[in-house]
Amino acid sequence: MDRTYQHIFTPLTIRGITLKNRIEIAPISVFDLDTTPERHPSERDMQFFRMRAMGGAAVVTLGDCIVDPSGEDSGKLASPKILAGHEDNLPFLTRIADEIHRYGAVASIELNHAGMLRASAGIQAWGPDYINFDETKTIAPLSDQSASDEPVYRKGEVLFMTEEMIETVVDAFGRAAEQAKTCGFEMAMIHAGHGWLIHQFLSPLTNHRTDRFGGSLENRARLLLMIIDRIRQYCGEDFLIEVRFSGTEYVEGGYTLKEGVEFAKLMDGRADLLHVSACNFYFPETECLMVPGMFKEEGHNLYLAEEIKKHVKHSHVVSVGAHRDPKKIEDILAAGKVDMIAVCRAVNADPQFVNKLKRNQEEEIRPCLRCNACIANYQTRITKCAINPTLDRPEDEVFPFLPTTPKRVLIAGGGPAGLEAAIVARDRGHEVILCEKTGTLGGLLRYARKVPFKRETQQYVDYMIAKAVRMGVDIRLNTEVTPELVKVIAPDFCIAAVGSKAPIPPIPGVEKAHPIMDMYDGKVQVGQKVVIVGGGLAGTEAALELAMQGKQVTLVEMGIDVARDANSIHKPALMMELKDHAEQVTILRRTTCTGIHDHGIVCRDADGKELTLDADTVILAAGMAPLRAEALALEPLSSEFRMVGDCKRPRQILEAVREGYDAAMEV
Repeated sequence: MDRTYQHIFTPLTIRGITLKNRIEIAPISVFDLDTTPERHPSERDMQFFRMRAMGGAAVVTLGDCIVDPSGEDSGKLASPKILAGHEDNLPFLTRIADEIHRYGAVASIELNHAGMLRASAGIQAWGPDYINFDETKTIAPLSDQSASDEPVYRKGEVLFMTEEMIETVVDAFGRAAEQAKTCGFEMAMIHAGHGWLIHQFLSPLTNHRTDRFGGSLENRARLLLMIIDRIRQYCGEDFLIEVRFSGTEYVEGGYTLKEGVEFAKLMDGRADLLHVSACNFYFPETECLMVPGMFKEEGHNLYLAEEIKKHVKHSHVVSVGAHRDPKKIEDILAAGKVDMIAVCRAVNADPQFVNKLKRNQEEEIRPCLRCNACIANYQTRITKCAINPTLDRPEDEVFPFLPTTPKRVLIAGGGPAGLEAAIVARDRGHEVILCEKTGTLGGLLRYARKVPFKRETQQYVDYMIAKAVRMGVDIRLNTEVTPELVKVIAPDFCIAAVGSKAPIPPIPGVEKAHPIMDMYDGKVQVGQKVVIVGGGLAGTEAALELAMQGKQVTLVEMGIDVARDANSIHKPALMMELKDHAEQVTILRRTTCTGIHDHGIVCRDADGKELTLDADTVILAAGMAPLRAEALALEPLSSEFRMVGDCKRPRQILEAVREGYDAAMEV
């Protein structure tokens, strides 16, 4: 066996239970629950966790199970969750544990109570302190915010938890873990981070009690320690306990890493694994640091777990948060910085992440974009990945493709939709011819080569191109698909993925401006002072990228806010970066460009006031128009035809990739 990743594949035995490697799949909520009051998981949920386990990780965690009805959360983040202690869920939990065990993984269940985060209009919650959100303005989570710049606030009332209420919750954790063990789970993860109930007791920002559950660090940790001890009492010495907690809150006045270390020392030896995350949902501005996106380095929160490991003697330490590069993971483990690495988004993008490493197929791993589409999609209660169309359709991974008669497939366009269609169709045994009218594959994603915070996107494009070549797709660059070419190739199935083009808005002097893709293609020499017309995601990211180059940028958007098409996790991260470059970027909302001249633009604000903005370069980021007519011209030339991606309707990469996949599966 190759030892390239020997530390990743070194087993770890705790309390007589052997973890076959050092990769844990971080908890994820079930996303397709039936609507019964008992929150029974569906058949698709069973297959989802089977898919998780068949990827080769040592531990697979069923996430966010509620221990008591008083602990369900509210808002858009409150997707239906399993009531872990409900007896009617015994057969369903048993089935999930069995699916995880099929592939030698340890089955773990994450146990949680929302505490204050349950509060909503007309609903009382439990928490360390009394608070009436109707009277005390508190920002709601990012998932509940609207597209405008007007904040959405929490509602409802939080009751002060008496000792009797605390005992109810402590025992509920113990009983839920006991039931999970009965169902075959070898491990429970106590969620003590991210602003949920236990974290609310740990944090000096939300715990102002003066009894034995408040004040000192030891008192604030009392609830957590009672829960650990109760689970041990009910589940015995042959059951693993992992505690997920925030190493720091990243909030002024919140607890810091120094206190995170002290919490860890109190848990040392009581908890078998310490799963070190960060941040607090109660303070939405920290959410994008909990799941570090493209603006932060990989493993952004590793330093928290690394420091905590220096101070514990008995518990094993797990790091979570933006781990995706196998070589970096191996180096972290080799250096002894932590004992295990937890991944989620990396296996969302490629469920076979661990197995491919074991087979020395690193080049076959589909790289996560760190776009956080999977996290933001909690709002729709369906967890989707931008580049893996099977994440929410695990049956496509778990069950083999049905046999199909090989056909000749012609794909017009080599963007993300066309590449996905080509790879999937070839994988199913079809002859695939992919024609791209330019000399470059990747479509609009080609811009990523010029943007430092889009390095993961470029890695994905390179991966897709290399995979298409390895699989034997007949790639023809500088080849436009014309009716004549279709007649020569005579395909059985034609997929149009010809993309979109920049529209020309009816603005006087528009010819003096430059489409945004011309900037990325190097066709424009961008000056020091820049005006970008159009504040969608593309224009807003361009403003940041130019600001990083030291240019002065004014972003002009006629709508109520910028980057409205960004997901709910990426947008605040983007806005935080823009805030850090506030000296270089000026954002004008509700402002309409009325003319473009040699030295800038003329615009009108919401009050009708005319403004003149000087600029060396004017960039147009006014959206894209579909090449629908070009695509439809191919429809009569093949017996079977599908139109996918931006030529259908310009949207995000998620829709393009998904449509390419679906079209290829139809062949």
